Amino acid sequence: MFAGILRSGLARWAYTIGLGVLLLALLAPTLAAGTLLSIPGSMPEFTGGLYNVVGYNGDYEWYSYTADLEYAVFRSSVPALGLSGPDGCYIFTYQFFNHSPTSYPDTLSDGGSNDAIVSFELGLFTNSLYNAGSGPVVGYVLDPYAPSVAPTSVGVDANSILWNFDDGEASPGERSDILYFVSLNSPYLSNGSFTGNAAANFDGVPVPEPATGGLAIIGGIALLSSGIARRVYGRKSVAR
Repeated sequence: MFAGILRSGLARWAYTIGLGVLLLALLAPTLAAGTLLSIPGSMPEFTGGLYNVVGYNGDYEWYSYTADLEYAVFRSSVPALGLSGPDGCYIFTYQFFNHSPTSYPDTLSDGGSNDAIVSFELGLFTNSLYNAGSGPVVGYVLDPYAPSVAPTSVGVDANSILWNFDDGEASPGERSDILYFVSLNSPYLSNGSFTGNAAANFDGVPVPEPATGGLAIIGGIALLSSGIARRVYGRKSVAR
């Protein structure tokens, strides 16, 4: 009787272990792929994502794309991305994923639309950005986990930062480069938008608080390695 119980217990143990190994094997490709949220060291209260953000064209009543946005704020450096700044600074990072087609029908077809994302914009007072003497420190770097798409240009005005993907490079199934900027001001939550053939507005993304007195902070900074600097002014990403 004891031998039977032992055999039964060993069988259950072997089954449990085998099931666990199978689950790990199934999950491994997903875990290995990685995202911005896989990078260690970010501030937990300002790390997260907005998912299934849908671009909707109200004039023509049709859906354009579906996007996920992930964000993470780091203090002083992000070794995995080769970014560092002055002591006490905040490095704000963002990445979006165009996972169109949408699951919503539109008036122009039987299924969801399948459009590129043309731009990503954040609303903030840009006098809060860290300034390296030649301008605010804003850019983009390769995703360390998977092929990613670089913006064609970056625009900064008084109230926003706009990363342009204006030749349709952020197509369905693609992810953006990791977009970033640096500030000495602590984070709070603001809003932003995607554009394409339709706009999608969203709230609840971290940006820096406005600079006191509206003055940008000027100083020296050694933020970018030469390899990443080429990415800032480069156009198309490649897989690592």
